[in-house]
Amino acid sequence: MGDLEAGQLETIRHAISDDANLSKEFKNFLDSADDANLDLLFEEVDQSDYSLRDWIEALVAFYHWIQARNKGPAPYREMIGYTNCCTLMNAAGVSLPPLKVIVLQALSDYGFEHLSDS
Repeated sequence: MGDLEAGQLETIRHAISDDANLSKEFKNFLDSADDANLDLLFEEVDQSDYSLRDWIEALVAFYHWIQARNKGPAPYREMIGYTNCCTLMNAAGVSLPPLKVIVLQALSDYGFEHLSDS
């Protein structure tokens, strides 16, 4: 593990250190994800109005949604992209609803085409 990734993991640990279950679930998500890339996550977080913790909560909820459908590995890049699109669904100046809620609503309304049939 490189120094950059170690620093990113420490930032993640700090963001969710008060919630052991969220930490465990996010680790499970990363372990099951194909091509997990923390740089991509941090880039998208930096460009959004949501915090790293908000993103982690949303991705864990997304991961559970995928698991409930008994599909293969979590398609990491596609999940990050989908979550990013969800961050753009709010009107400017309106208070931000929880990202997790937006993602779950979008999944309910529109589904997610990047699920494997395995």
